[in-house]
Amino acid sequence: GDEFFLSPVPAAAGPLAADAGLAGRYPLDQPYLLYVGAIEHPNKNLVRLVQAYALARPHLPRPHRLLLVGPQRRQPEVIFAEIERLGLQSDVLCLGYVPRLDLPALYAGAAAFVYVSLWEGFGLPVLEAMAAGAPVIASNTASLPEVVGDAGWLVDPTDVPGLAAALSRLLADPVECARLREAGPRRARQFTWRGAAQRLRQILAAAAGSDHVS
Repeated sequence: GDEFFLSPVPAAAGPLAADAGLAGRYPLDQPYLLYVGAIEHPNKNLVRLVQAYALARPHLPRPHRLLLVGPQRRQPEVIFAEIERLGLQSDVLCLGYVPRLDLPALYAGAAAFVYVSLWEGFGLPVLEAMAAGAPVIASNTASLPEVVGDAGWLVDPTDVPGLAAALSRLLADPVECARLREAGPRRARQFTWRGAAQRLRQILAAAAGSDHVS
């Protein structure tokens, strides 16, 4: 809750700059891309994310893992099968549930936070990631552009090569990564819990193409 908004984690100096105490509990021995949310198919679009990661891997400036954090929900076996089909069992790691107190540092230490769901009511993990100073790549659909503003990159969630290109471009551009690490917390501070309910209604109304959300 409020820990992400009232006291954002200072922007990390770069990958692996998160709390060193996490290293004993999570696979943080190399830079990582991060997803936080339900491990489900198809809405969270994780099959395409895994495919884009596979395409981007040869073009990254250094090896990065993809860490998937969250509970298993609908059809997670489809995602696991794609990871196995692509031979990425050592590179795409599903960490399951992570205590919320660990999340800010995991966000802050990520080389990028990637959230390319096909539909999203609000996208709270994106807001949390920005508050923690993670560079964000998110879908250009539904409510997410309203949440991200100019503090992250927006991509077509159905365009696997485009997402792969965005990953490789962002990770090769330390100046842009630094800009996003500074812009994210500023953007997140606009969404205090005091005004979140009203803002959420506005975003949902815009996503639905309506002036009113019941």
